[in-house]
Formats: sequence, structure tokens, C-alpha cells
Amino acid sequence: MDQQLAKDITSKLKQRGVSGQCPMCGNTRFSVNALAERDVIEKVDGLLGILNKLDKKGSHEPVRTVITFCTNCGFVAEFALNVIDVFLEKV
Repeated sequence: MDQQLAKDITSKLKQRGVSGQCPMCGNTRFSVNALAERDVIEKVDGLLGILNKLDKKGSHEPVRTVITFCTNCGFVAEFALNVIDVFLEKV
């Protein structure tokens, strides 16, 4: 990930009140260094839910995320890019 994108993501997280304090060790330094895509798994309710899943109805696009980790203990946090208004063509 280029440094400008990492700075933009960090700025967006701060604007939304992300404290940057590790919930495990209290460290305040996180590294913003990786992007990922996650498939959203739908909850399947009964026969209709199973049929919809098989027919691909109501399926979701992958969620693009940024992965951060604590520089002290390695705790990992992941944030959805679309929620923090970062839109990329490809991860």
C-alpha cells in the first residue's frame, strides 16, 4: 500500500473517532499496511433462504477492507473501506 493511501485511511478513521488505542495492550501505534476483500456470508433462514442462496439472489459483493495491526502486540483490526468513504477500483 502506498503511503498516501495509508495516510488518507488513517485520516478517515480519525475523523470517525477511532482512538487508535489497542484494546489488548493499550499501545497507541498501529500500522496501516494491507488491503483485503472479504466475502459476506448471508444468514440462511429455512428453505426459502437455502433456495435464494442456491439461486444467488440477494448475494453481496465482497467487502473491501483495510487491515491494521498494533506495533506492540500484533492485535489486528479490520475496517470496511466503503464505510469510511474510501473507494478503490481493485484491492
